[in-house]
Amino acid sequence: MDVLIIVFAVILALLLVASIGSGIGMFCFALKRPKIRPNPMTMENCKGHMLPFYDFIKAEKDWLFAKGYEKIETTSFDGLKLKGILVYAPEPSKKTVVAIHGYKNCGINEYCTYIRMYHEMGFNVLVPDDRAHGESEGTLIGFAWHDRRDCIGWVKYALNKFGEDSSVMLHGISMGSATVMNASGESDLPEQVKAIVSDCGYSTAWKEFRHVLKRNFHLPSFPVLYVANVINIIFNKYNFNENSPVKQVTKAKVPFLFIHGGDDDFVPTEMVYEVHSACASEIKELHVFDGAAHAESYYVCHDEYIEVLKAFVDKIDF
Repeated sequence: MDVLIIVFAVILALLLVASIGSGIGMFCFALKRPKIRPNPMTMENCKGHMLPFYDFIKAEKDWLFAKGYEKIETTSFDGLKLKGILVYAPEPSKKTVVAIHGYKNCGINEYCTYIRMYHEMGFNVLVPDDRAHGESEGTLIGFAWHDRRDCIGWVKYALNKFGEDSSVMLHGISMGSATVMNASGESDLPEQVKAIVSDCGYSTAWKEFRHVLKRNFHLPSFPVLYVANVINIIFNKYNFNENSPVKQVTKAKVPFLFIHGGDDDFVPTEMVYEVHSACASEIKELHVFDGAAHAESYYVCHDEYIEVLKAFVDKIDF
């Protein structure tokens, strides 16, 4: 009997160690800043599924570098130096789009192909690097929760730059999409934010982590995700469960354009139906682009995407 008790205790101890280790591993993999930073001055990030669009991306990036931009900086609510770029409209403009990039990317690499489009629409284009991404400071990724506050900080930067009588639109892709959805539910979102474009964002951080654990690593959410959440609460100062875009948009008042790829299996397409249904905005649209995988709608359905976006902008009183 004593031997059985010892064996049982050893097994429990090993399971506990394995659970803690897997949770730590997930936290470090998912939320620690990558050691290798993307280089926006090259095309090295154009790999895999983006290779078919290589020529288009290179042409737009070349246009951006030839056009030039202003490097900008602000300070986050918790003291981090956040960096970004600003491309001015062709003529002095009171319209600004704040464009929030996705997970483990950077502003230029994500939005180099969108900037000329917005530029030609008469917008100033403000493209930040998220905390723990690109040129911005930070060691832990906010995963759209801390970033919601940073996003509002960038809106205030734009208002200070272009005047309180400015109008601002938010455009987010992937984690950036979750960021702008989270920002929409904040009580101090400036009233000058007139519209939000949310492209392929997740409904909750918990669901997205659970999905990726199963899809990429064939791991159960328990105990891995639970342990990682405890570590995140301690070191990153928030709970995965409170990071809920689907809850934040229930408080939204700003017109919303929801976009998603019909073949997205990284952030499952079903999530866009959740957030669109939950969104409290009086003006809201949903467009699912067939044949597009994650963050590919703009590339696979390029002309249609621009048509949808311009029609949405025309609806809003900028």
